[in-house]
Amino acid sequence: MSVVEGRLRRRRNKRRRRRRHAIVRPTPPQTPPPATPPTTTPYVGPPLAEPITLSYPLVLPDGKARLFLNRLGTGYTPVSMARMTALGGPDQWFEAQLAPDSVPESPKAAEIDNWFSHLKHSPAQIASDHKNSVRKYWEHNFDLANWMLMRRIYSERIVLEQMATFLGNILHISSQEDSTAPYRFDYEQTIRKHAFGRFEDLLIEASLHPAMRMYLDNRLSVKGKPNENQGRELLELHSVSRTAAYTEAMVLDSAKILSGYTVDWGKTYNAYYDPNKHTTGPVSVLGFSDPNGSADGQNVAIRYLKYLANHPSTAQTLARRMATFFVSDQPSNQLINLLAATYSSSGTSLKAMLRNIASSPEFLNSEGSKVRSPAADFIAAARVLGTDAKAPTGDGAYAYSAQWAHGELPLGYWPRPDGAPLRNDAWASPGRVLRSCGVHQDQAGGYWPTKDVTYRKASSWVPTASLTFQDLVDHLCRAWLGRASTPRLLTIATEVTKIPASRMMTTSNFPDWQLAYLGQALLSTPEHMTT
Repeated sequence: MSVVEGRLRRRRNKRRRRRRHAIVRPTPPQTPPPATPPTTTPYVGPPLAEPITLSYPLVLPDGKARLFLNRLGTGYTPVSMARMTALGGPDQWFEAQLAPDSVPESPKAAEIDNWFSHLKHSPAQIASDHKNSVRKYWEHNFDLANWMLMRRIYSERIVLEQMATFLGNILHISSQEDSTAPYRFDYEQTIRKHAFGRFEDLLIEASLHPAMRMYLDNRLSVKGKPNENQGRELLELHSVSRTAAYTEAMVLDSAKILSGYTVDWGKTYNAYYDPNKHTTGPVSVLGFSDPNGSADGQNVAIRYLKYLANHPSTAQTLARRMATFFVSDQPSNQLINLLAATYSSSGTSLKAMLRNIASSPEFLNSEGSKVRSPAADFIAAARVLGTDAKAPTGDGAYAYSAQWAHGELPLGYWPRPDGAPLRNDAWASPGRVLRSCGVHQDQAGGYWPTKDVTYRKASSWVPTASLTFQDLVDHLCRAWLGRASTPRLLTIATEVTKIPASRMMTTSNFPDWQLAYLGQALLSTPEHMTT
């Protein structure tokens, strides 16, 4: 792509963004204050709990280390690599990540929680804010998406963030449904609490959570006429899947079992169990049966959910989905069977399944087999570019607007209950690749968003007093991609920037617009866009 084409695309992108921003945040953005000049330091990546000094040339990760950071976590950075090395290597780092409370968190993560502290308000308070136009439900859900995106970028507990993405897809609740807003943040905390625990516990708590009751209409069930929506999706999407060959009669019995779990919508907004709404009568679902004669069916529901969580079809379904997310679009039956067996023998332990994946030859030889979604791509790029978000001071702030910059639906906004796609084909279209080229240019150049954020200047990426452009490209490949430069990557960089490989580069002759084109060139390659 020529320089002219790149400029035209950037202009078109900016026009689209202005229109989109006007729809979502109608208040005109304030003029941002002059950016504070960034310090020229060897630091690369999001803020950390403890400072780490990086040497030049940067030490490269081996394939295993890079795979662990990019696939099991949210993305490689030289700092994350240094922390992995300090812990003894990929295996030791991974074990530490499986105990997230033991991982020192970045100060930025605590700041992010404060930026969106209203997410923790009670359901009644959130409903009151909506009614009084203090913060509408759609704004609350959008801020949840903002919180999730910022956490993915700045948290040091990156395996937890990746598992929250995966499990949030499996037990998906779309934030496009406004009525979930009073309960949506607590539901996200439920996902995270059980991310390394037992799927049985997660399935029970998620299925009976008020957010799920609202999203899949279980609160609308009445005695003698249970709403079938959650009973059906519980079987199809959250546990055994269609491969279990359940019948329509079983779907109805599934709904009967769940009836009674409701929400006091419009009054206290509390979740509660109403025996008067529970449909009694014998039930039979895939080998689970019960007379279901009591108006208080809570015991039946808990036993039913435990039964589904431990069903062999659930083991196979979850194993296949986890292998597809973490390994490849076509995981082997051998790996799926191994994960399913581990799931069953370990009492539905998600941590045990992850350990199986991390040690499997199929995973260890899978680098390059998964395409990053636009959001995951944006997150990984923000990490390696050292984008430093500040506390949002109003419309147009990075923490509010970055959600529109990555080219995908806001996090959690997939419209259907089946969750966003896990397979590559959804993210590998020519249109997506072209959009990501513009996104990478904006990220590296600091073009948008521009408010309440500091981007690194081009001069800060020059690691010595002077070096050839070829050596600068190699340094950026190491910093951004975790790889040494190759003839192909160097050719891409020289073609896009029109800078000869032999030109001597200094802090004074490397302008920011050239950094933008280099970001577009190197981050739009398979070395970044696949893991």
